[in-house]
Amino acid sequence: MSDTESTLHEVILALQETSLIEMAECALCKLVARSVSRSIHTLAAEFVNDTQTRIKLRESRGFCSGHSRLILDHLDPVAVSILYLDLTEVTHDLWSGIRKPVNTPRLFGKAAKAASCPPCVTANEASLRFCGALAAALSQADVWNAVESNRWICVSHSELIQKLARPPESQRLRLLEMKNLKNLQAELEEIIRKNDYRFRGEVWGKEKDAWIRAINKLKRPSE
Repeated sequence: MSDTESTLHEVILALQETSLIEMAECALCKLVARSVSRSIHTLAAEFVNDTQTRIKLRESRGFCSGHSRLILDHLDPVAVSILYLDLTEVTHDLWSGIRKPVNTPRLFGKAAKAASCPPCVTANEASLRFCGALAAALSQADVWNAVESNRWICVSHSELIQKLARPPESQRLRLLEMKNLKNLQAELEEIIRKNDYRFRGEVWGKEKDAWIRAINKLKRPSE
Protein backbone atom coordinates (compact mmCIF):
# COMPACT_ATOMS: atom_id res chain seq x y z
CA MET A 1 0.00 0.00 0.00
CA SER A 2 1.44 3.38 -1.03
CA ASP A 3 1.65 6.34 1.33
CA THR A 4 -1.26 8.03 -0.48
CA GLU A 5 -3.40 4.90 -0.25
CA SER A 6 -2.52 4.50 3.42
CA THR A 7 -3.46 8.12 4.12
CA LEU A 8 -6.78 7.75 2.28
CA HIS A 9 -7.52 4.55 4.19
CA GLU A 10 -6.88 6.39 7.46
CA VAL A 11 -9.25 9.19 6.43
CA ILE A 12 -12.03 6.81 5.39
CA LEU A 13 -11.82 4.93 8.68
CA ALA A 14 -12.00 8.21 10.61
CA LEU A 15 -15.02 9.35 8.58
CA GLN A 16 -16.80 6.04 9.16
CA GLU A 17 -16.09 6.12 12.89
CA THR A 18 -17.26 9.69 13.44
CA SER A 19 -20.39 9.23 11.32
CA LEU A 20 -21.68 6.90 14.06
CA ILE A 21 -21.07 9.34 16.92
CA GLU A 22 -23.44 12.09 17.93
CA MET A 23 -21.75 15.51 18.21
CA ALA A 24 -18.52 14.03 16.86
CA GLU A 25 -15.53 16.20 16.15
CA CYS A 26 -14.51 16.64 12.51
CA ALA A 27 -12.73 13.44 11.44
CA LEU A 28 -9.99 15.43 9.74
CA CYS A 29 -9.49 17.59 12.84
CA LYS A 30 -9.03 14.41 14.87
CA LEU A 31 -6.43 13.09 12.42
CA VAL A 32 -4.58 16.40 12.43
CA ALA A 33 -4.62 16.53 16.23
CA ARG A 34 -3.23 13.00 16.32
CA SER A 35 -0.41 14.01 13.97
CA VAL A 36 0.43 17.00 16.15
CA SER A 37 0.39 14.88 19.29
CA ARG A 38 2.74 12.38 17.67
CA SER A 39 5.10 15.13 16.53
CA ILE A 40 5.33 16.56 20.05
CA HIS A 41 5.87 13.08 21.48
CA THR A 42 8.67 12.52 18.94
CA LEU A 43 10.18 15.88 19.87
CA ALA A 44 10.18 14.85 23.52
CA ALA A 45 11.62 11.41 22.83
CA GLU A 46 14.25 12.18 20.20
CA PHE A 47 14.83 15.82 19.28
CA VAL A 48 15.13 17.96 22.40
CA ASN A 49 18.88 18.17 21.87
CA ASP A 50 18.75 18.24 18.07
CA THR A 51 20.40 21.43 16.79
CA GLN A 52 18.18 21.99 13.75
CA THR A 53 15.02 21.40 15.76
CA ARG A 54 16.07 23.96 18.33
CA ILE A 55 17.02 26.48 15.64
CA LYS A 56 13.53 26.18 14.13
CA LEU A 57 11.96 26.61 17.54
CA ARG A 58 14.05 29.72 18.22
CA GLU A 59 12.98 31.13 14.84
CA SER A 60 9.35 30.62 15.80
CA ARG A 61 9.96 32.15 19.26
CA GLY A 62 8.00 29.32 20.83
CA PHE A 63 4.72 27.48 20.69
CA CYS A 64 1.31 29.08 20.14
CA SER A 65 -1.07 29.27 23.10
CA GLY A 66 -3.06 26.23 21.96
CA HIS A 67 -0.07 23.96 21.45
CA SER A 68 1.76 25.19 24.54
CA ARG A 69 -0.77 23.25 26.62
CA LEU A 70 0.27 20.02 24.88
CA ILE A 71 3.88 20.53 25.92
CA LEU A 72 2.93 19.81 29.53
CA ASP A 73 1.44 16.47 28.45
CA HIS A 74 4.50 15.24 26.56
CA LEU A 75 7.69 16.85 27.86
CA ASP A 76 9.32 16.36 31.24
CA PRO A 77 10.73 19.27 33.28
CA VAL A 78 14.27 18.83 31.95
CA ALA A 79 13.18 18.80 28.29
CA VAL A 80 10.99 21.87 28.84
CA SER A 81 13.84 23.66 30.59
CA ILE A 82 16.25 22.96 27.71
CA LEU A 83 13.87 24.24 25.04
CA TYR A 84 12.55 27.20 26.98
CA LEU A 85 16.01 28.32 28.02
CA ASP A 86 16.60 28.89 24.30
CA LEU A 87 13.33 30.81 24.01
CA THR A 88 13.93 33.03 27.01
CA GLU A 89 17.42 33.84 25.68
CA VAL A 90 16.02 34.76 22.26
CA THR A 91 13.36 37.04 23.76
CA HIS A 92 15.84 38.64 26.15
CA ASP A 93 18.29 39.32 23.30
CA LEU A 94 15.54 40.80 21.12
CA TRP A 95 14.39 43.13 23.86
CA SER A 96 17.93 44.18 24.71
CA GLY A 97 18.80 44.86 21.06
CA ILE A 98 21.52 42.21 20.95
CA ARG A 99 19.60 40.16 18.41
CA LYS A 100 18.05 41.52 15.21
CA PRO A 101 14.23 41.32 15.51
CA VAL A 102 12.52 38.65 13.46
CA ASN A 103 10.00 41.13 12.08
CA THR A 104 12.46 43.70 10.77
CA PRO A 105 11.18 45.72 7.78
CA ARG A 106 11.67 44.07 4.41
CA LEU A 107 11.43 45.20 0.80
CA PHE A 108 8.54 47.61 0.12
CA GLY A 109 8.15 48.20 3.85
CA LYS A 110 6.58 44.82 4.56
CA ALA A 111 7.50 43.01 7.77
CA ALA A 112 8.39 39.35 7.93
CA LYS A 113 6.48 37.34 10.49
CA ALA A 114 8.18 35.06 12.96
CA ALA A 115 8.26 31.46 11.81
CA SER A 116 5.10 29.53 12.67
CA CYS A 117 4.82 27.48 15.82
CA PRO A 118 6.30 24.04 14.90
CA PRO A 119 3.15 22.07 15.83
CA CYS A 120 1.13 24.56 13.72
CA VAL A 121 3.41 23.70 10.79
CA THR A 122 2.76 20.02 11.46
CA ALA A 123 -0.98 20.67 11.64
CA ASN A 124 -1.00 22.55 8.32
CA GLU A 125 1.04 19.84 6.61
CA ALA A 126 -1.24 17.12 8.01
CA SER A 127 -4.35 19.00 6.85
CA LEU A 128 -2.95 19.23 3.34
CA ARG A 129 -1.99 15.56 3.36
CA PHE A 130 -5.33 14.23 4.61
CA CYS A 131 -7.53 16.65 2.68
CA GLY A 132 -5.45 16.16 -0.47
CA ALA A 133 -5.82 12.38 -0.32
CA LEU A 134 -9.56 12.71 0.19
CA ALA A 135 -9.99 15.35 -2.53
CA ALA A 136 -8.15 13.22 -5.09
CA ALA A 137 -10.44 10.25 -4.43
CA LEU A 138 -13.86 11.93 -4.21
CA SER A 139 -14.87 10.47 -7.58
CA GLN A 140 -14.70 6.96 -6.09
CA ALA A 141 -18.12 5.75 -4.96
CA ASP A 142 -16.99 4.31 -1.62
CA VAL A 143 -15.08 7.47 -0.77
CA TRP A 144 -17.99 9.72 -1.64
CA ASN A 145 -20.37 7.54 0.38
CA ALA A 146 -18.13 7.93 3.42
CA VAL A 147 -18.15 11.71 2.98
CA GLU A 148 -21.88 11.93 2.29
CA SER A 149 -22.78 9.93 5.39
CA ASN A 150 -20.65 12.15 7.63
CA ARG A 151 -22.06 15.51 8.74
CA TRP A 152 -19.13 16.44 10.93
CA ILE A 153 -16.48 17.69 8.50
CA CYS A 154 -15.69 21.22 9.68
CA VAL A 155 -16.02 24.22 7.37
CA SER A 156 -12.27 24.82 7.37
CA HIS A 157 -11.41 21.33 6.11
CA SER A 158 -14.37 21.27 3.75
CA GLU A 159 -13.11 24.46 2.11
CA LEU A 160 -9.63 22.99 1.78
CA ILE A 161 -10.98 19.77 0.21
CA GLN A 162 -13.05 21.82 -2.24
CA LYS A 163 -9.96 23.83 -3.17
CA LEU A 164 -7.88 20.70 -3.77
CA ALA A 165 -10.53 18.62 -5.57
CA ARG A 166 -11.30 18.59 -9.27
CA PRO A 167 -14.12 20.99 -10.26
CA PRO A 168 -16.94 18.39 -10.52
CA GLU A 169 -16.15 16.82 -7.15
CA SER A 170 -15.56 20.24 -5.60
CA GLN A 171 -18.98 21.43 -6.70
CA ARG A 172 -20.61 18.24 -5.50
CA LEU A 173 -19.05 18.61 -2.07
CA ARG A 174 -19.98 22.28 -1.91
CA LEU A 175 -23.64 21.46 -2.55
CA LEU A 176 -23.59 18.71 0.08
CA GLU A 177 -22.06 21.01 2.66
CA MET A 178 -24.54 23.77 1.84
CA LYS A 179 -27.32 21.26 2.56
CA ASN A 180 -25.69 20.28 5.86
CA LEU A 181 -25.31 23.93 6.85
CA LYS A 182 -28.93 24.64 5.95
CA ASN A 183 -30.08 21.79 8.19
CA LEU A 184 -27.87 23.07 11.01
CA GLN A 185 -29.24 26.58 10.53
CA ALA A 186 -32.80 25.26 10.88
CA GLU A 187 -31.88 23.50 14.12
CA LEU A 188 -30.29 26.64 15.56
CA GLU A 189 -33.40 28.60 14.66
CA GLU A 190 -35.46 25.95 16.48
CA ILE A 191 -33.36 26.37 19.62
CA ILE A 192 -34.00 30.10 19.53
CA ARG A 193 -37.72 29.58 18.90
CA LYS A 194 -38.15 27.08 21.74
CA ASN A 195 -36.49 29.45 24.17
CA ASP A 196 -39.27 31.93 23.49
CA TYR A 197 -41.63 31.85 26.48
CA ARG A 198 -44.54 31.03 24.17
CA PHE A 199 -43.01 27.71 23.09
CA ARG A 200 -41.03 26.61 26.14
CA GLY A 201 -43.43 23.75 26.81
CA GLU A 202 -42.59 22.01 23.53
CA VAL A 203 -40.56 18.81 23.61
CA TRP A 204 -36.93 19.11 22.51
CA GLY A 205 -35.78 17.07 19.53
CA LYS A 206 -32.42 16.48 17.86
CA GLU A 207 -31.90 20.25 17.69
CA LYS A 208 -31.13 20.43 21.44
CA ASP A 209 -27.37 19.97 20.89
CA ALA A 210 -27.13 21.84 17.59
CA TRP A 211 -25.37 24.74 19.28
CA ILE A 212 -22.47 22.42 20.22
CA ARG A 213 -22.36 20.95 16.73
CA ALA A 214 -22.29 24.46 15.29
CA ILE A 215 -19.16 25.30 17.28
CA ASN A 216 -17.38 22.19 15.96
CA LYS A 217 -18.65 22.71 12.42
CA LEU A 218 -17.64 26.35 12.00
CA LYS A 219 -14.32 26.47 13.84
CA ARG A 220 -11.42 28.04 12.01
CA PRO A 221 -7.71 27.13 12.02
CA SER A 222 -5.48 28.62 14.73
CA GLU A 223 -3.27 30.29 12.14
